[in-house]
Amino acid sequence: MIIYFADRKMQILGQASTNLNDGIFIVDDSKTEYVSNGVVIFEATVCYGDTAVKDMRKLCTAGNYLLRKHNAENEFYTIIDREFNEENREVTLYCEDAGMDLLNTIAEKYEASQAYTAVGYIEEWIRGTGFEIGVNEISNLKRKLKWDGESTVAERIASIATQFDNAEVSYSFEVEGMAVKRLLINLWKKRGKDAKVQLRLGRDVKNIRDKESVQTLATALRVTGGTAEGSSEPITLEGYSYDDGDIYIDGKLLKSRSAVAKWGSTWSNGKHIERTYSFETTSQSELCAHAVTELKKLSSPTKTYEVDIVTMPDNLSIGDIVYIVSDKGELYISSRLLELKTSVSGKKIEAKLGDFVEEDSGIDDQVRSLADKLANINTSPGSTASTLSLAVESSKGVVFTDTLVDTTLTAHVYKDGRELTASEVANVGKVVWYKNGVKAHEGTSYRVQNVEAARVSAQLEV
Repeated sequence: MIIYFADRKMQILGQASTNLNDGIFIVDDSKTEYVSNGVVIFEATVCYGDTAVKDMRKLCTAGNYLLRKHNAENEFYTIIDREFNEENREVTLYCEDAGMDLLNTIAEKYEASQAYTAVGYIEEWIRGTGFEIGVNEISNLKRKLKWDGESTVAERIASIATQFDNAEVSYSFEVEGMAVKRLLINLWKKRGKDAKVQLRLGRDVKNIRDKESVQTLATALRVTGGTAEGSSEPITLEGYSYDDGDIYIDGKLLKSRSAVAKWGSTWSNGKHIERTYSFETTSQSELCAHAVTELKKLSSPTKTYEVDIVTMPDNLSIGDIVYIVSDKGELYISSRLLELKTSVSGKKIEAKLGDFVEEDSGIDDQVRSLADKLANINTSPGSTASTLSLAVESSKGVVFTDTLVDTTLTAHVYKDGRELTASEVANVGKVVWYKNGVKAHEGTSYRVQNVEAARVSAQLEV
């Protein structure tokens, strides 16, 4: 990894690398990406020799730019904080990709006179910053929004995205050589893709930390919307009718029957756990739809998984859906990468997962019948059932993350509890495999692939 230091005019002043052991070199680094606000944080500790003291103070001036190059990554940051440690001859840098122009500029309170697109709001506050709109997947949406307080421009952009159906923000840069050509703000309906990547504990994943919290749990929401023209109060759900059998409107509250039954205490006499929720719209139907979605999310504990990744697939990025498998515990989770922290110098990758679905009850459906069949292997009529038995081992366990089964089955033959060698098995008979009732293979190993489900059995035949 190489980082280049540049002044406010984007003139390159110097560089540091993880591959050097003298001069100016990087001894520690971390890059943290967040889905929540789109900002990427880069931190580094850079060491220097006696002859580079004056140069380092010039290179690492707070407000200067930093370009990071690693493999195919070309990234652009602003140095927000720097701290020199003269005794150790090192400087610690804290950088963000949103830059001073978005982090240090104030967006004042604001009330729109009509409904605007997300870009219409964002352009109100990014004039003169150098940023422009890149990807825009929510161009068809309009909202009439209001902010009663001040915030940074970066915070205001995140707020805008949230109020446009929980859209997500990212920042990107077009870099040519040592020159930054464009600074881009991207608006996504939802970042990431289904990466079709399986991360297996003990192979790709060193550790999984399972966290659960009821800190934000609610069984009812007190809902408010926007303020209609000519009114002084925001709209509520009062007077609107909604009841899907579980979630229903009771006055200004949106309540869940199943949630209060599960989470209401024995002495609360049916009292709900209430939280507030607001969404900027003057339509009760739209307000209700968004509130129902929110209550469904809040009526269960918040669960996250923190994962220490040994090797990161090249095609994986923040927001992607991955599959975590622990064969020993039969844990299977499809989940989004909400936070990703990587260190080149430390050779570490940590991920925080959320928006997950536990699928341990369904992952075996493709092969459960296969496993059940193999658990009760038939012996041929000519063999001695009381002394001969078969056990079958699957090369990839019974946990599959793809839609198609792909595993190698190996038959182990036992006589009176002792496993027979290949030659001993040949003296007794042969292992015959049947798939869906049809003879498919002979031999102790059989590969099952490219099927969603199959009835497979093995027999020891004379």
